[in-house]
Amino acid sequence: MDEYFEAAGYNDRSRMALARLKLMGVAKSSWKNHCEFKHLVQNQLGWVNIKAFLRRRFCPPGFNQDKLNQFLKLSQGNLSVEYYQAYSELLR
Repeated sequence: MDEYFEAAGYNDRSRMALARLKLMGVAKSSWKNHCEFKHLVQNQLGWVNIKAFLRRRFCPPGFNQDKLNQFLKLSQGNLSVEYYQAYSELLR
């Protein structure tokens, strides 16, 4: 998301507004409850705040590494993702 926001030229306030708008279900209610419990004003918080909260709440420690490991174990036939990555770098 950060790269998208940068490319689109979004400032912090716009990033936060879009993030809040896109929240659904448990994520939306968790964020609302978090702000109410901490007596926070949602409109005064930045993108960094909501991003950190959502990562703590929904991405357990090691989640990104586990997903990377799963991705690297993928294969097509007998060739691994690592092989395809190395091959594509040679083509550049």
